[in-house]
Amino acid sequence: MSKRILVLGGNGFIGSKVVQKAIDNGYEVVVGCRTPQESKDFDWVKIDALDEVSLQEHIEDNDYYAIVNCIGILFDNSSKLRKLNKLFSGSGNYAKEDNENYENIIEGISMCIFDNAKSNTKMVFLSAAETKWEKNKFGRIFERFFIPSFLKEYLKRKRTVDSKIQNDKRVNIFYPSIVYQWKQVWKIPVVMMFRIGSLFLPIFYNPIHVDKLSNRIIKSIN
Repeated sequence: MSKRILVLGGNGFIGSKVVQKAIDNGYEVVVGCRTPQESKDFDWVKIDALDEVSLQEHIEDNDYYAIVNCIGILFDNSSKLRKLNKLFSGSGNYAKEDNENYENIIEGISMCIFDNAKSNTKMVFLSAAETKWEKNKFGRIFERFFIPSFLKEYLKRKRTVDSKIQNDKRVNIFYPSIVYQWKQVWKIPVVMMFRIGSLFLPIFYNPIHVDKLSNRIIKSIN
C-alpha cells in the first residue's frame, strides 16, 4: 500500500497515535502542524490551519487518499481556562490569540477541509459523544442547566459541523467521550467516574483508550 494521507494536528495527543497507526498500516503519512515534527517515518509540512487560504491551497494542490482532522480545542479564550488545554494536548499547545476560538478551530477548520477536499478523498473528523445530549430529554435538561456557556458553544460548533458533513459518503465522524492513556494519571479518576456513570446515566459515555480510537480511525479509511 502506498496511499498518502494528511493528518492535521498530527503532533497532538490523538493525532500522534493516528500517525503511528497509519504508518503501521503502510500509509505514506504527511503531518500538518505549526510546530516541527521531523521524522524518518513521515513527512512534515508546516500548516497553520487557521490560515484558511493556505490550508485551502494545500488541500487543493495535493492529492491525498485521506485527510484526518485531529485539530481541536476544549477550552478557548472565552472559557478563561485556556491554559488547561496543555493537559489535553500532546503538543502542549493552547489558545493564545483571539482567533483561536471554537468558531474558527472547531467549525472553520473542519468546513475548510470538507469544502476543498477532492471528490475521491476520504475524510475523518472527531466530534464528541456529548453532542448526543440533544437527542434525549435528560441530556437536554442537563446541558441547559448544568453546562457552562463556553461548553455549550463548543457543542454548538460540533453539532453545526456534524449536520453539514454527516451525509457525505467520503466522511467518517467519530464521537469519543473521554480519550485517555493510563500514563496520564490525572485522568484516571475522571475515566473511572465516566465508566461507572455510563452504567446508570445517559449523560455519561464510556471513555476510550487513545490506541483503540486511533486504530478505529485508520480502519475506517482502509
